[in-house]
Amino acid sequence: MRDLASAVVLGSLRSTHLMGAERDFLSSHCVPGVVLFARNCALNTAGSWCTPIEELQSLGPELPYLIAVDQEGGRVRRLRASFPDLGPSLHACGGGDGRQDLLCLREYGWRVAMTLKMLGFNVNFAPSVDILSNPANTGIGDRAFGLDPAAVEKRAGAFLAGLQSVAGVFGCLKHFPGQGSELADAHYGSVVVNHSRKRLNDRELRPYRRMLTHCNLVMVSHCTYSALEDKPASISRVVIGEILQRQLEYTGVVVSDDFNMHAIAQSQSLWGRAIVDAVAAGIDLLLICSGDLQHWRFAIDVLESRARHDSSFARRLEDAAQKVRSLRSRLS
Repeated sequence: MRDLASAVVLGSLRSTHLMGAERDFLSSHCVPGVVLFARNCALNTAGSWCTPIEELQSLGPELPYLIAVDQEGGRVRRLRASFPDLGPSLHACGGGDGRQDLLCLREYGWRVAMTLKMLGFNVNFAPSVDILSNPANTGIGDRAFGLDPAAVEKRAGAFLAGLQSVAGVFGCLKHFPGQGSELADAHYGSVVVNHSRKRLNDRELRPYRRMLTHCNLVMVSHCTYSALEDKPASISRVVIGEILQRQLEYTGVVVSDDFNMHAIAQSQSLWGRAIVDAVAAGIDLLLICSGDLQHWRFAIDVLESRARHDSSFARRLEDAAQKVRSLRSRLS
């Protein structure tokens, strides 16, 4: 059971090199890989390497590690030196959705992917397909590709097509089912979206309908959608099971947003319960991005414990682990 639990938790590292405890942990657990941040990536003078990746590869996992990063461009970019960046997604390539704008975005996505691949990354948690309905929104803001569903679908779709035209690099649609209308930011506390189910269906979900068939990863928001269920989307069976998987027929890997964000209660007991509830609801890959090895270990512990006492949960955990393994096998 511990191998299954380990296989669905994607944690992060503390610094630019693996610490001894991190190396021991990674060597003794069947984790799927890591998420890297600016704190991990001091590029060398040639701008061609992120040191932990070389160290991770030396561990020789059975399947390639997922080496993930948030490289949207603009204010959300973990890699800066010598990295392609056309600025915030909202304004990149002129901000329009004409033919030349879309060709520019496709080429930009390709340049981002080529650089990521050169550095050793294989997952980019981008593009954001949130629709910027509220210009005062701070959590998404200019990270969105547009102000309406059609613009987001075309512009984010062009970027994704370029990104994934490079073999061995996966994009990720986020933040399902959409959080471009709220003033609050889920990094700092709970966010409730009060749109009707019809509004969500007609507007927020529209870009996903076209783009889901072209992507292997979808990241689910921690916002609560009051018309759907009174809990964060990342632990909601309605959002994940009913809407994403059954209504939209998505069969790929379902990723959580970072479980160290404060939209999720951070006390140990409530946090552990949320970790279990997320997998039970349909999350396949949990993000734990604090850089604290204890958080990573604790998440695995609570998943293993639940699976040992609940055969239904054990089957769900096995399904999640298999989906993640299948994704990793495509990098071989």
